[in-house]
Amino acid sequence: MLKRLGHLIFIPFLCTLLFACGGGGGGGAPAGDDGSGGDDGAATVDDGSGDSGDDTNPTNPRAYLAGKFLNPMTSVASTTSVTLGDIDGDGDLDLVVGNNEGETNTVWLNDGTGNFIDSDQELGSADTQSATLGDVDGDGDLDLVAGNDGANTVWINDGKGNFIDSGQTLGSASTTAVSLGDVDGDGDLDLVVGNDGANTIWLNSGAGNFTDTNQTLGSADTSSITLGDVDGDGDLDLVAGNDGEANTVWRNDGAGNFTDTNQTLGSADTSSVTLGDIDGDGDLDLVAGNYYGGANIIWRNDGAGSFTDTNQTLGSADTTSVTLDDVDGDGDLDLVTGNYGQANTIWINNGAGNFTDTNQTLGSADTVSITLNDVDGDGDLDLVTGNYGQANTVWINNGAGDFTDTDQTFGSAITSAVTLGDIDGDGDLDLVWGNYFGQPNTIWRNDGAGNFTDTNQTFGSASTRAVTLGDIDGDGDLDLVVGNYFSQPNTVWRNDGVGNFTDTNQRLGSADTTSVTLGDIDGDGDLDLVVGNNQFNTVWRNDGAGNFTNAFQGQSSVATSSVTLGDVDGDGDLDLVAGNDEGEANTVWLNDGTGNFIDSDQKLGSTDTQSVTLGDVDGDGDLDLVAGNGRLSGYGNQANTVWRNDGAGNFTDTGQTLGSANTLSVTLGDVDGDGDLDLVAGNSDQANTVWLNDGAGNFTDTNQMLGGTTITTAITLGDIDGDRDLDLVAGNGNGNQTSQLYINLSN
Repeated sequence: MLKRLGHLIFIPFLCTLLFACGGGGGGGAPAGDDGSGGDDGAATVDDGSGDSGDDTNPTNPRAYLAGKFLNPMTSVASTTSVTLGDIDGDGDLDLVVGNNEGETNTVWLNDGTGNFIDSDQELGSADTQSATLGDVDGDGDLDLVAGNDGANTVWINDGKGNFIDSGQTLGSASTTAVSLGDVDGDGDLDLVVGNDGANTIWLNSGAGNFTDTNQTLGSADTSSITLGDVDGDGDLDLVAGNDGEANTVWRNDGAGNFTDTNQTLGSADTSSVTLGDIDGDGDLDLVAGNYYGGANIIWRNDGAGSFTDTNQTLGSADTTSVTLDDVDGDGDLDLVTGNYGQANTIWINNGAGNFTDTNQTLGSADTVSITLNDVDGDGDLDLVTGNYGQANTVWINNGAGDFTDTDQTFGSAITSAVTLGDIDGDGDLDLVWGNYFGQPNTIWRNDGAGNFTDTNQTFGSASTRAVTLGDIDGDGDLDLVVGNYFSQPNTVWRNDGVGNFTDTNQRLGSADTTSVTLGDIDGDGDLDLVVGNNQFNTVWRNDGAGNFTNAFQGQSSVATSSVTLGDVDGDGDLDLVAGNDEGEANTVWLNDGTGNFIDSDQKLGSTDTQSVTLGDVDGDGDLDLVAGNGRLSGYGNQANTVWRNDGAGNFTDTGQTLGSANTLSVTLGDVDGDGDLDLVAGNSDQANTVWLNDGAGNFTDTNQMLGGTTITTAITLGDIDGDRDLDLVAGNGNGNQTSQLYINLSN
């Protein structure tokens, strides 16, 4: 297991980039049910309490979560079931995700505000179709039962949130739904299993060991089951939702023996059933969610367990999951439907069991499981959707039943560069996107909590490859320099102090620019400009008012991909490091103090460098170099390298090879709060990675895989949510890949 060293939440932006670049009802219902009177089986909704974590976790995992960048809601797996419960005993609701196609089930810890952290547990590798939480061994914490296409499994919680396989293999059928409840009245949670065939009942010994009762309930292809006291006799009865056959109701004799009531409720392809008192008459009514475009149906209970169709037809989507709860706070049970390939929907109850569509369309993913509970601690019910082969999502309720996706979408441009800076003077970091293929660059304003709003400003329509912010005219605000490709001139945009930018109409060169950086190279107190080109690099002197003049220094004719400034030789002026690609060595240019650069004749490597950054990685007071390297023709992906400075500007390879991904961007920052500079690498076709520094300049991979197989072209670190740690923005894409925002929860 990985030692967890920090956490960020991933928020996808639709900013594409280029180049290589449930439950309760009757007595004995489990703590994990949602109180709606139903447990929706294949889309099990268990909203009680429980623990999770791997066997190395301390009681308080937040104590050592510094510097870890993760996002549960965008981990793309073949999810079939999601369930919520307080699995680590800290008073908030955590998340268990059941996956199939041989992918492991996962456990995600809530930080108390609705942000989830992967616990790094991998629970089995069976094709799980349904998962449910409940205290099966009577020790006060929530254990896990996984219903699989094959033997079902029981995972015991040790009380600290670590799940251990009990070694039980319950049946060998193709299970589609599992539900826990005290069906025999002995005070522990028994197991009901819905199968593609006869359903089965397993009685609990009280210690979490289950025995088959050898009851075979029906022979239909059951897709969902729910337990509740439908006839008012104090025990839990069973409703089975079936695929292509009528749904059935099974009456419990109080000892866990079930008899078919011979009710045939509909003939649709039901995928999910849930029970709840929708009309306020004190008994449990039934909602059936149907697939293949069939309308969802409401069945009213007469109090004795006999159901009548209310003739309400709710939608015509391919519903996979339904759940009941009071989403608008008016005291009755509303309905949420999870749909496949169509938007999920919210239906508000008028109190008498009549439902009205709110016309909210929540996403368009292939949702297979939904669950409601208060994930952000504000007293209302939020929504978690489990999606098949797509990112799972969290929707925050405003208290009136209106849900907002926590995902932010930042346009749909092909982005190649990103930078953060306080452009409007309000004390937080705003976001600038540089976009490619003739799409305008954009500015997004931060509200101080890390939520961004498009300012609707568009900056040019060139093919931008680089952007940088700095106060070029000495008026105290951040202006913008834009580096463009395809022989288009670079441009300068002046800030009015509140984040509105005006083109200065300066056109700086017409080379294929790949990188721009600002710094006072001539010691006159203003910011000059160095431009890295796919030709000669150029230097532009500032007159102090933000007007730039070409200094006509042409530093080498190699294909430069990245430039950075820093005082590498300790003489008080800014020197230049150029990162070069196409197998050319990286070069160091020393400043004579007046802004004239002299080649130091150092040749640092011969890899395909895409990004360079300077920082004191070993704590000796001088600037060291990290080179992010890409894919060299004929040699494949090149490892990223670290070069140690002797204090006089002479660099020596440390021999560290940091990964072998096709890296396009690197940045240094103290992501874990220990006082040294760590490394984040943005990679192409592979996950982005985080490398922690031991303080002496030796880096260790945290094995965090940020973003899957995206094509990341630009990364930047900054405290975007005002909590005094460094968050990460990754600009991704090659087509429709999403860019990513990772919130660091170290503080």
